[in-house]
Amino acid sequence: MKWIEEFLPPDDYDGHAQVRAAVKTTLLTTGEHEYTRYGYRQLLEKKAVDVLQPDITWVGGITEARRVVALAAAYDVMVIPHGSSVFSYHLQFAYPNCPMAEFLVLSPDADKIVPLFGDLFTDEPLPKDGYVDLPDKPGFGVTLNPAVKLVRPYAGRVVKTFEAIEAEKDARTPAQAAWLAKAAAIPAPPAAAAAGGAAAAAGGAAATGGAGTTA
Repeated sequence: MKWIEEFLPPDDYDGHAQVRAAVKTTLLTTGEHEYTRYGYRQLLEKKAVDVLQPDITWVGGITEARRVVALAAAYDVMVIPHGSSVFSYHLQFAYPNCPMAEFLVLSPDADKIVPLFGDLFTDEPLPKDGYVDLPDKPGFGVTLNPAVKLVRPYAGRVVKTFEAIEAEKDARTPAQAAWLAKAAAIPAPPAAAAAGGAAAAAGGAAATGGAGTTA
């Protein structure tokens, strides 16, 4: 057996460390249910796993995944992303501590290789003879399938420019002159009440002193 994956609840960091200290016959992996680099840092600091497996679509995309890979490299820990297809293949090409890719076999009878994302892309890279190659194209190197009827959330929503957002914010925020005018309009406390309070405080001090003398 090459490795045991997700063998405990993802937040049981101490439990992961205890199992790894006891198991010497197989690799232990986890991480697909961590969503920022800070959870991976705990796993690494506790020496809790042999392999980290971030899911690129859950961990915040390629930017956060690169941080996880770099962090793991400082501990000499391998990173084999949870099957994310083309979104993770670029890490295997770029980082020495990403030695292989995980491919999920999704055909109903597990008898053939099919794209992870179905018909979403027209050119999703697929493994052949145990290897996968990437096209020389911009970005992730895949093309959306025009035949797939994609539905955009918030249909008809107008995307605001930065200038428009700033203008709306300025319109909601009172100007400094308005704040100063409101502050000037706040009435001062009555002088008599202030004097009475001072007298009461002085009386209280005298009473305290008398009590101390009596004692």
